[in-house]
Amino acid sequence: MVRLTIHRPDRLPESFSYDEPAEISVGRSRTCTYCIESDPMVSRLHAVILIDPPSVRIKDLNSTNGLAINTERYGAGGTNLAQPIELQDGDEVMVGQTRIVVSTVPTAGGMTVARNTPGGRMSADNNAFLTAPAAETVTALPPTMPPVAGYKLTRIISLASTGSVYLGVDELDGNQVAIKIFSPEIPFSRKTLEDFRQEIDAARRVTHPNLVRLLSAGELERGGMYLVMEYAPGQNLSSFVRSQPDGRLPLKNAYNLMLQLSSAVCYFHRHGFTHMDLKPASVIIQDDDGRELAKITDQGFSRFLDETGILPRGYMGHDTHRLAYLPPEELLPVVEPKPTADIFSLSAVFYLMLTGHVPYNFAEGEANRIMVEKGQIVPIEERLPGLPEPLVVIVERGLSLDPEGRYQTGCELLDALETVRV
Repeated sequence: MVRLTIHRPDRLPESFSYDEPAEISVGRSRTCTYCIESDPMVSRLHAVILIDPPSVRIKDLNSTNGLAINTERYGAGGTNLAQPIELQDGDEVMVGQTRIVVSTVPTAGGMTVARNTPGGRMSADNNAFLTAPAAETVTALPPTMPPVAGYKLTRIISLASTGSVYLGVDELDGNQVAIKIFSPEIPFSRKTLEDFRQEIDAARRVTHPNLVRLLSAGELERGGMYLVMEYAPGQNLSSFVRSQPDGRLPLKNAYNLMLQLSSAVCYFHRHGFTHMDLKPASVIIQDDDGRELAKITDQGFSRFLDETGILPRGYMGHDTHRLAYLPPEELLPVVEPKPTADIFSLSAVFYLMLTGHVPYNFAEGEANRIMVEKGQIVPIEERLPGLPEPLVVIVERGLSLDPEGRYQTGCELLDALETVRV
């Protein structure tokens, strides 16, 4: 387990514990996981802490004043943080006047955020976008939570750098929904809001058993955006894979889940959409009467936020939990969204399910952008000898460096999978 203890000049220390991967944003913006709103030395989006227990790394996000690790300056005139810096047990990070102390300790399992301030405990799994935490790990809503017209918010589901997700109840029909709240502090234009609404309005008409439905989007009374989605409790695919005895899924299970995901992506592509952000954290695994049911979420809105400047430009390309699943062409400055990008990402997800590894030889806890740019993929038969040859061919074609060499749509990929006998 990784524990981060936050020391701020104006309040008691806060301790946050993680035993699963998480991306912790730090800055003045209220969308940040750790919001330091009153320090003028802190940028709106200052840094990101990348946790993959026991590994902890930090990356400066081109902040104005940089940061310090054990008194050594990084960024803003100090060492350039071109890559995340590995942190060790006992390291101290200074962000403005806030001190973050890192410790690694054994855990009994179950990721929670323990806070020694009023409010108890709440989930902090940034990768479990709609994953329902255990009842004891959630807390009542903060008193400053802006109201969402037509919905009653009941508890926090998860925190993320782009906003927080809440469990809510539709006051009209009583159905549970998941509501993502984007901070009122985010500087979005009227056009951005209208474009966002149009994106969601179009996407919500696309319904499939393996897609989390988007229901609506709007503007909060006090400013800021919100997105209403189907509530889909379950476990994200990354955690699900790690929970397996061999650290990977049995072949038949992985194949059946891949059929479901390919069917959803085929449907998505057939209706003129691309996801552009497929990764294990975008897949929820549910228990459907003893059958594993996969649902895809995050239908492209992370990419939308990246392109519209709500996230720092290129943020997705520096995100260790996304980088291993991004097609190489996505790291170029300007890319036209194409279904072949989803094919690469989905094939990388299949690779993880089958082998328990990402497709690259990343060092422990280190995502290597150059390996992705050059397409330096480890052949799947090296990771999993004996995999049926038809599946080897499908994975290799899906992970082709050349987009034209991949399956061109999810439907082509689904057709290829359905010819294999597992």
